[in-house]
Amino acid sequence: MSESPNPHGHEPLEASVKGVLITGVALAVLVGASLAGLWLWVRPMNPGGGPPAEEQSVAMNIAPQQAPLDPDQRAHRERYETQQQELLSTFGWIDHDKGVARVPIDDAMSRFVNERKAAQP
Repeated sequence: MSESPNPHGHEPLEASVKGVLITGVALAVLVGASLAGLWLWVRPMNPGGGPPAEEQSVAMNIAPQQAPLDPDQRAHRERYETQQQELLSTFGWIDHDKGVARVPIDDAMSRFVNERKAAQP
């Protein structure tokens, strides 16, 4: 059997100062590199360097422009959904010159499935 450095057979009670310092420095370098990388990643999103326009207007006590309230919002939404449903369920031209057409979604999905089944061995 090998002899352990501690007569009681367990780890020493005091921490290694060198190990703690190396770990602290490594952690500080990691945090610094992470912050620098984050700054380099975010910087192109705000090229002016200042806060976004909405934050500037709040800072300057200027109310941002609000969309006008729509008293007939439900009717507009129903019209929109009806138009979208019509686009999904009817044939039509998207670009006649290029030969791009719209096909009902149910027909397109059936055709896709049938083509996949035919392609399988």
